[in-house]
Amino acid sequence: MYYISKYNYYLTVGNKYYIYNTISNRYKEFPPAVFNTLQNADRAAVEIIDANYNSILPATIDSDNIEVLLSLRMIYSSVMHEERLLKMAHDSDVVNTAFSSLIILPNLSCNLNCHYCYEKDKNELMSLDQEKTLTSFLTSEVRNKKWLNIRWSGGEPLLSWNKIKRISQQIIDECNKSRCNYSASIITNGTLLSDDKVDDFLKYSVKAAQITLDGDSSLHDKIRHFKSNGQGTFGIIMKNIGQASKKIKIHLRINVDKNNFVNIPHLFDEIASTHLDRDNVQLFCRPVMCSLARTPNTKLFSPSEFLEIEEHLLKWAKERDLQYSFHRGMGNRSFRCCMNAVEGFYISPDLLLYKCPMYIDYDKRHSVGYIDKDGNMKITNIKEFSIGFKNSPYDEHSKCRRCKVLPICNGECFMQRILSPSDENAGCIPEKKSMAEKMKYAIENSLELHAFNRSSFLEI
Repeated sequence: MYYISKYNYYLTVGNKYYIYNTISNRYKEFPPAVFNTLQNADRAAVEIIDANYNSILPATIDSDNIEVLLSLRMIYSSVMHEERLLKMAHDSDVVNTAFSSLIILPNLSCNLNCHYCYEKDKNELMSLDQEKTLTSFLTSEVRNKKWLNIRWSGGEPLLSWNKIKRISQQIIDECNKSRCNYSASIITNGTLLSDDKVDDFLKYSVKAAQITLDGDSSLHDKIRHFKSNGQGTFGIIMKNIGQASKKIKIHLRINVDKNNFVNIPHLFDEIASTHLDRDNVQLFCRPVMCSLARTPNTKLFSPSEFLEIEEHLLKWAKERDLQYSFHRGMGNRSFRCCMNAVEGFYISPDLLLYKCPMYIDYDKRHSVGYIDKDGNMKITNIKEFSIGFKNSPYDEHSKCRRCKVLPICNGECFMQRILSPSDENAGCIPEKKSMAEKMKYAIENSLELHAFNRSSFLEI
């Protein structure tokens, strides 16, 4: 007797048949008879509300295929409550202090002025004394870690690039001494990128960058323009992306709302016509959202609406042979983001600690603590600190338990749920709707397969 995983997707691509499993995160082509046997057994058990698995007759599938299915966790040889295993991994990772992800904001300044930015219009900078304190904290931190990832953000972090370089060098030196694995990434608007800076990225272990576009050139330049003179930035950013993509991985975030949606095919044409290394550029489309600090002045897609339109975005990317990003996650950690775990913080320029970027520059009462003058972390707001992992996606009444993408999603986004409380899909990843089509694209196209194999923004 064998038992079928409840996390299988059954994909028909041309005249070939594939099964993809979100726990193993692997797929495989199977003969039609094997494919149909599993799919039909799965369908027969859909009405069994509490089913974690479906039984199949061992005589219907040959031993070679049985072994392959077992190795890919698509079936099990004994009763297997998959949710319990997922919950164990989740609960373990939530309290694991050997791995840490920190998002550091050396400033809240920016050379652009986007109407939807979740930060207010401030010019806060990390002082030299605060830099030294932060460096002291980080060099002490890595002595007790197996892995540390830092994501530089802001504001515009490249306005503080010399500061980032100084801090990075000391972290790298200490990681080498302590045998702590270190990686870094950066979120930048892309206007200040240069060949020299990208070479520096590699020197300081910054292996990936997220850069944002707000529609095609005409619409983008109306939103993401220089604060100083109102000049548009699309041409500058695309030129810089083309150069940077030859050396590092680029997540090209496309902000989508009801104003620019119809222009997205033209944007994808502009991207496709740019001289860039397509192996290193992945489209990362996300809806513009209200934040706690600002309300955008455009018409927004609700979370549920965006799930419906994402397949159009994927189709347009596929037509132009562009990589479309899969859910990035936390680098093989079994939780959604740093809000859902003990480790992981956003560190503001004044060295306050937050669990979500929405709170930075909005209300310091949402800070969970701070780094003191001696470089020690102090948690002062236990309620705020623990709010993100009080409710597990594996709790008895969680809607997430019935979702096939749970193993790669690890639960809903807490903040999106707060911002859209009446939307049943608030906090869900787009793959809840588009996973099958994304996998079909990856199976058909080696470039998209590259995106599947490099889905994490964090390097491990």
